[in-house]
Amino acid sequence: MAGLEKLRELLLYLAFQGESDPHCGTLKLDKLLFAIDFSAYLAWRAPITEAEYIALEWGPVPRQFPFLLAEMIQRHDATMRWPSLFDVMNPQERLMALRKPHLEIFTGPEIALIDAVIESAMPYNGRALTEWSYRFNGWKAAKKGEAIPYESALISSEPPTSYEIQRTQELIQEHGW
Repeated sequence: MAGLEKLRELLLYLAFQGESDPHCGTLKLDKLLFAIDFSAYLAWRAPITEAEYIALEWGPVPRQFPFLLAEMIQRHDATMRWPSLFDVMNPQERLMALRKPHLEIFTGPEIALIDAVIESAMPYNGRALTEWSYRFNGWKAAKKGEAIPYESALISSEPPTSYEIQRTQELIQEHGW
């Protein structure tokens, strides 16, 4: 339950921080959650929320996301708004926090990482972050609806350097692989 509590409070924090961000709809929120948890995994080999992320058409999403949104609305922690941003054909769904998040459940380094991710994503909307998430190897490898393992954050999308290729060849020779 601690993981779900952290996911709820993080989602409230993101909604609270995103009130002044015209791009902060639910699509951006779920990509921020993904970026935060997988960045934490890269930094500490442990995610902040322990949420299970699944591969969907619009990129990685916490499996608990729809349930958690409904629960937060039912508990009056948050509400949904659909300001159109002058786009009647594609209104933006926004989560609005109705209470302040309980930040005491996060460590100082966790809050610092969360704030750094928020800051780096500030100029982008949900669609741009979705395009970014499509480049993530874990999302590419998972089938629709499948879990994306946190360990996939360790797989680089960069091609191997000439040194890495040479060293791999040396190890193959050395160990007879």
